[in-house]
Amino acid sequence: MIWYTDTNGLSELKSSLEAVTTVTPQKDVNAVPVIFEQKEIKDIQVESIKMKKSKTFTNTSDFQTFATGMQKAKKNRILLDEEGADLIDYNMWITFKDESYKKYFIWILDSKDVVIGYQSNLKEVHLQLYQLTEDYSKKVNSLLRKII
Repeated sequence: MIWYTDTNGLSELKSSLEAVTTVTPQKDVNAVPVIFEQKEIKDIQVESIKMKKSKTFTNTSDFQTFATGMQKAKKNRILLDEEGADLIDYNMWITFKDESYKKYFIWILDSKDVVIGYQSNLKEVHLQLYQLTEDYSKKVNSLLRKII
C-alpha cells in the first residue's frame, strides 16, 4: 500500500496482491513471547514498496530487534507530506496475538539510519516518529535485506 496526500487529505492506493511476493518462514513454537506496547507479537510483515516483495517475520529474535529498536529510539512527531510519503521505503504491519495490528512506515535515510513512523488513523498527518539508534538501524537494515 502506498499513502499519499492530495487536496482531500491522506489517501491510500492499494497495490495488486499478485504483484507482491511473500516469504513466510516457520515459527519457533518454543520461543519466549515478545511484548510490544503491552501486547504479544504474533508476526511482523514488511513490504518493500520499490521491490514489490514482502516478508513475514515469525522469529522472536526478529520481533525483539524491531520492538527493542523502537523502544530505545528517539521519539518525536513528524508531518507526513507528499514528499515524505513518496520516500517511504517499506510498509510494516505488527500483528498481535489478539489479531489486532498496527501499520508503520519505514524510511531508510542516506546515512542508513532507520526511521519508523506510525499513523493512528488515515486523517492524521502528524505521525509518531521513531528514530532508531545507529546500532538498531544496522540490525533492522540487516533484517530488511532478507526481503530482497
